[in-house]
Amino acid sequence: RSAVAEELLTSAEYRSDLIASYYQAYLGRPADGGGISTFLGQFAQGASNDAVQAALLGSAEFYAESE
Repeated sequence: RSAVAEELLTSAEYRSDLIASYYQAYLGRPADGGGISTFLGQFAQGASNDAVQAALLGSAEFYAESE
């Protein structure tokens, strides 16, 4: 069971949906293809969910939206 769960949680489809939810929550817009691709690449290189969220929260776009 844990192997199946791990496979699902690390799938590109799940991670794409996760990235899209971060974009909507933090930037107030749908994720673009380039953003999804960038963060999927970061996940593939070992980035954590927290690291991806931190990148979005530290982006110039986030600060521009929050002003």
